[in-house]
Amino acid sequence: DFDDGGSAAPGGKFVDDEAGDDVDFDDGGSAVPGGAFVNDVAGDDDVAAPRPASDDAGLDGVDDAGTAYYGSDVDDAIYADHDLGNAPDLPSRAPAVPLQPSFAPSSTPPDDVRRILCWNHLGVLTSRIDGDSTVIDMSFADSVARRPATFRDGTEFIVGTLGEDGAFFANGGADGGDADALLLSPGRRSYDGSTLFYYRYHTFGPPREKDWSVALPSGETALGVASGVGWAAAVTTRRMVRIYTAGGVPEAVFWAEGEPVTTAGRGRFLAVVHHYADPERDGTQRLGYAVYDVSAGAAIVCQGRLPVGRGSRLTWAGWSDGHSFVVMDSDGVVSMLVPAGEGAAGGVAGGHVWAPMLDTLGMRRSVSDSFWPVGVIGGKLVCVPLRGGKEHPDAAKRPVTTSLNFRMPIGRGGLHKSGPLEEVYIRAKMALRQKKIMNEVRIVEGEDSDDLQDEYDTLSAKLDKVTIKLFHAACEAGKVERALDLCSRLHVEKSFEIVLQVADRFNFGQLITQVELVRDQVFPPHEELDQEQELELEHEEYDDAEVVGEEHGNSYNDHDDQSRASFAAEVTPTKKRSSREAGRTGIDAAPLFAQKRARPRAGSVTGQEFEEPMSPAARANDNPFASMGANGSSTKKRSPSGLLLSPGVLTPTKPVLSRNSTFGVESRRKTKNQMQLL
Repeated sequence: DFDDGGSAAPGGKFVDDEAGDDVDFDDGGSAVPGGAFVNDVAGDDDVAAPRPASDDAGLDGVDDAGTAYYGSDVDDAIYADHDLGNAPDLPSRAPAVPLQPSFAPSSTPPDDVRRILCWNHLGVLTSRIDGDSTVIDMSFADSVARRPATFRDGTEFIVGTLGEDGAFFANGGADGGDADALLLSPGRRSYDGSTLFYYRYHTFGPPREKDWSVALPSGETALGVASGVGWAAAVTTRRMVRIYTAGGVPEAVFWAEGEPVTTAGRGRFLAVVHHYADPERDGTQRLGYAVYDVSAGAAIVCQGRLPVGRGSRLTWAGWSDGHSFVVMDSDGVVSMLVPAGEGAAGGVAGGHVWAPMLDTLGMRRSVSDSFWPVGVIGGKLVCVPLRGGKEHPDAAKRPVTTSLNFRMPIGRGGLHKSGPLEEVYIRAKMALRQKKIMNEVRIVEGEDSDDLQDEYDTLSAKLDKVTIKLFHAACEAGKVERALDLCSRLHVEKSFEIVLQVADRFNFGQLITQVELVRDQVFPPHEELDQEQELELEHEEYDDAEVVGEEHGNSYNDHDDQSRASFAAEVTPTKKRSSREAGRTGIDAAPLFAQKRARPRAGSVTGQEFEEPMSPAARANDNPFASMGANGSSTKKRSPSGLLLSPGVLTPTKPVLSRNSTFGVESRRKTKNQMQLL
């Protein structure tokens, strides 16, 4: 009876059924196969409708129409009973698209006789069947630091990885279950837990005791393993993440955010990828990620959703040499997790965002070709090219790798020559931000901050070179606003002087003025002295003046108040001008930064005496600009320290004009006005 406007859906679910109607389902609940109700009102004693004696009894009027619309009898949809045969019960809430199974990055299927367990920046980890047992081979990219190793495996490892301190393995459980089913079916539970095994590269103790193993609880199987500096981790079928130290001490056990898909680790960071929802109808896998700082107690650095193309799935996950998390989907798009702003170690103020770094679709020779990733080194994707529709390389042969340079898919603007430079500029800026974050982490770990700062300054200078080239191209095209935007992204003070010369070459006076304003904001004209430094300079100047005055009978204390104020104004220490300002105004900056020679106090014993008074002829040679009297002597007195003195007034050397003085500001204003007139 559908007389209340409700609509029947496949499977017997009703929508917008009102309570109190004369329909059998009077509480607004929807019927599902088996007579169960959904959204039944609390306290309502409704029960499922009784089964009619006849299969189609009571529904003859709508049975034929229901068969045509739903593909089966309406009563079959309601009672989950089929006229033809004994059909199995329909699964509840089965997704239209299956969940992506778990996998190990850079590994081959487990049913091969010889397979690759792991291939990363450290080396290759392979497994081969030799008689009744399995042999594990480890070869490293740096054979000097780590020697190749081989040992027999008696537990049939299905997953493994290479870390900085050791290799980490896991089998499919003590019952010897099908490894393929365990890997590709994350919902399956074994009755005997997996065994985790850690193989150390080096030890300072007995070699026989350097390795360790752990048996997981019954019914818990390892789906993936990861290893870094001083730790190893495993994700299991029970959605648990288990972290151990390199010595085998349990460090942490916590829940994953969803059904695990894969995991990867490097250094102090661990990344876990999981399902956060059922896939979309077009086959797009909805995946999430979480990055943990294992050295900081498994603190979450960042988490969110994983970038996967429409209708695609995840095929690889790993870390770059700059400790950036990198993934690749089945469409061949490589994405990297990059900082979105400046911040402290372990995170940034703007968070993290996913940036597309490479689209391998245009690099394929044919539609069936693909690339099997190994790692990201130096801004390049190291991978194995596959031809003829192959999904993974042959582990029995030594695969040949190739490197693909990162190339972000940016748009093409009006300046065709600067297109490649713009792409390089964006990637270099991301790398510089990541470098700053990792430098702060390394300083916490105890590395030298000066060396790290030198590396950062070198990268900043390289980025400025790209920016200066873009600035020149913008000036050449007459895009002064574009050039001004680039100036605000310079990092080195010397770079501003270069762009000023470029702007002057193209006679852009207004641009020069704007660039100078930006430079003064980024690099102030002078540095403010600390209060302690100002007091030290004041005391130093006061002591020097007092020594000179006492030797000539003109002590500072003998002057009247007006003389004191005048003298104090003259000996007030001035702030040093930067080398950039001095070079721009034509003043040599070297004397401004010369170290001042200390002068001893009067009457103090220093082990050195003042020089003998100079004769009039010597003074004339020393200062050819001094006024000479009638008798050949100078009309001004000279102190032993070199200060010229009038007969009765103390006259110290005049200080250099400050940049903030009235004369300096007025002069700069006039200069700018003249440039505008020109």
